[in-house]
Parts: sequence; structure tokens; C-alpha cells
Amino acid sequence: MWSFMKTATPSVFVAGNKEGEGRVLNGDYAYFAESSTIEYMVERNCDLMQVGQWLDSKGYGIGLPQDSPYRDKISSIILKLQEDQTIQKFYNTWWKEKNKDGECIDSTKKQTNALTIKNVGGIFVVLIAGTMAGVVVAFFEFLWKARKNAKEDKQSLCSEIGEELRFAVRCFDSSSKPVHRKPSYDVTDNGLQSMPLNSYKNNGRNDIGFN
Repeated sequence: MWSFMKTATPSVFVAGNKEGEGRVLNGDYAYFAESSTIEYMVERNCDLMQVGQWLDSKGYGIGLPQDSPYRDKISSIILKLQEDQTIQKFYNTWWKEKNKDGECIDSTKKQTNALTIKNVGGIFVVLIAGTMAGVVVAFFEFLWKARKNAKEDKQSLCSEIGEELRFAVRCFDSSSKPVHRKPSYDVTDNGLQSMPLNSYKNNGRNDIGFN
């Protein structure tokens, strides 16, 4: 923007606020100035309008010599004037109430229409579609993991899905799901196979035989 302004012909720079206001009224020109100056000009000329928000925020200060004994006193007074809204009252008096031409006619002011459901309906459509897509992806991921775990645990898919759902509903104290442990059958040094006693009981046998 600065490169364009510096090389523009005719020059876009003006000597003061009056010249800038005149070029704006002539058309095809935007005038950059302090927000306080712009607000003052807009309040007194209904053909002008402020566009956008502030480019940045800066405050006014009172210059004093270094180590001046009046610095703290003046700072305290300014803070007090801000707290009790005195500065705002001055602004309203000199910027708005002292306007000799009165307020602008409502018909010349730009009206901003409120957004309706038609304007923002697309946002809700995208939101609902994204939510449904996420649910579908999560469902198929759940089935894929359940099928994989069913093969590892050697049980049916329905049983694995039931366990997964019960785990999700009950919310175990630990963050990990209990692991299925199958009984291990060990071979002793003499070549005989040993197995837990409960395995015999589950098969209906209460005695242990030796060869």
C-alpha cells in the first residue's frame, strides 16, 4: 500500500484534514487519519462515513521534563478522570453535543441488516454433514477393531462387540480394557504335559492320573 501511495499520480498525500475531507467529498479518494479526527469530521458532515475499525491503538500523553515532580501527580489525575468518566463526558460534549448542524438524517445513514437463517444456513449444513460423516467413520472403525480383537481372542464378533459396548458403558477404573488370558499348558522335563487343576474340574474329572 505504501509503495502505491508513494508512486501514485496525482499524489495522494494532503497538507491537512480540510484538504483530505475535500478530496473525499470529490470522490474516488479515501482519507487515513486518527480515529478521533475521523469521528469528529463524520459527526459534522453526513456525506462522510468511517470505514472499518482502527488500524492500531495509541494514546495521547503530556510531555514533561525527565524526572519532573509533576509526572506522578498528572498521571494520577488523568487516571481519576478516566475512572469517573469525565474524559468521556468531554468527548460527548465536544464531539456530539456541540455539533451545530445537528445529527444526520436517519435515511442517509448506512443500515446494517441482521443475518437471517438463510444467510448462515450453509454453516449448519456443513456442521451436520461433518458430524454424520464422523459418526459413520467411527462406527466402521469400531467394527474393524472388534473383528480384529475377536480373531485374537478366538470368540465370535457379536461377543466381542458386546464386550466392547459393556466396557464403554461401565467405564472401568483403569483406562485399559481387561485382556483375555487363556490357560497355558506346560511340558515338564519328563515329557508329561501339566495343566491347572481347574481344567480337569471343568471337564468333569476330579482325579489326577499318572502314567
